[in-house]
Amino acid sequence: MGEAARLLKPLSLEEYLALEEESPTKHELVDGFPYTMAGASRAHHLIVTNLALLLGPYARRKGYRLYVADMKLKVGPNTVYYPDLMAVCVPPPENPYHEEAPCLVVEVLSESTEATDRREKPWRYLALPTLRGYLLVSARERRAEVYRKEGARSSTRPGKKGCWTRPPFRWRRSTRGLSPWKEPPSGTLEGKGGQGCPPLSSSAPSRTTAPRPW
Repeated sequence: MGEAARLLKPLSLEEYLALEEESPTKHELVDGFPYTMAGASRAHHLIVTNLALLLGPYARRKGYRLYVADMKLKVGPNTVYYPDLMAVCVPPPENPYHEEAPCLVVEVLSESTEATDRREKPWRYLALPTLRGYLLVSARERRAEVYRKEGARSSTRPGKKGCWTRPPFRWRRSTRGLSPWKEPPSGTLEGKGGQGCPPLSSSAPSRTTAPRPW
């Protein structure tokens, strides 16, 4: 008789950090369950490198900490991500293995990660009180999208085709073909959702791999 399948048990943050420190592969923690991270393409790596080179001088002048790919970001009591790039503008937490209060988070979209980066991560990222921008950069076309804090007014209504706002701030979403750091064009969405938003990929899975049964 074969061995019975082991039930998955949610991990605490401390358990996850201890296991991740010894693991040869990286895992993101989502509601207590670890998910193995898939490898990235050449285009993905080049985009992240170029963004880091672009933002590096500015981050140094401002005294911000800029991380590429390997620093964990705690977004909840038992949820931790590895953003492709993030800038942190406040003093670090006591734990040296993760950050908690970024001012900018960047994710590079690929076919395998687009659904997660658009549907799962934004709600957690945008809820961070220190965040000023969430940038999505496509690895398949010349396109970037940014969500930015614009003021104290807010709306919780989801918009069409992936546009939404998140309390307690009003968010503006804009799309540009090249530079994400210039001012967005006039007429971009401000907490209304709907017209003009790019369609989401319906074929991309929400997660590329199953949780690892520790």
